[in-house]
Amino acid sequence: NDSIIRLHNIWILPLQLALALFILFREIGICMLAGLATMMICAALISYFSQLTTKFSMSTMFAKDVRMKATTEALNYMKIIKLQAWEEYFRKRIEGFRLVEYRWLSKFTCALAANIAVLGISTTFVSIVTFGTCVLLNVKLTSAKVFTVMSTFNILQEPIRTFPQAIISISQAIVSLDRLDKYMLSQELEGYVSKGSYSKDEHSITVENGCFTWDEVETK
Repeated sequence: NDSIIRLHNIWILPLQLALALFILFREIGICMLAGLATMMICAALISYFSQLTTKFSMSTMFAKDVRMKATTEALNYMKIIKLQAWEEYFRKRIEGFRLVEYRWLSKFTCALAANIAVLGISTTFVSIVTFGTCVLLNVKLTSAKVFTVMSTFNILQEPIRTFPQAIISISQAIVSLDRLDKYMLSQELEGYVSKGSYSKDEHSITVENGCFTWDEVETK
């Protein structure tokens, strides 16, 4: 539902990054390259975990569809399942599908947690590397420069944090649109239900004047 809003983060982040690099270069010179390299490493990790998150999200959605299909079939044919005493088989079958879905969901959660962890430490780690490089290269640091650099990194924290979420939202929107497109363009079912006149000769088994009841179980 927020894919359109997050779509703008795709072009806002590069613009903010370019302005921030210009400000950093004006304040600390080539020392900003150390921070840029660290930021690129963090961005690579974020991109990797975002790809894993997208992959696991798609697998989770597929496993959920399989589980829902099996559950729907069991509910629709509950009378037959009860009559044939197949409850245990279908229970294990649905639980197996739920276990597969749970595994994909666990992987999705772990990848998302790793992505958030990298996002959380990226700004602090970039600041430490940048100021450490300034100290090694004997760049004069004043309170004005430090506050400017820290403010710039803090401004970059929000777009860097929301950028992977924007990628995830857009990827999920693309998957949903593909599913809707496939459903909308599917062919109509013709001749799926056939109706005809009833005839006893068409059935292999015929029961006349039958009486069927369930065995009552006495509870103590």
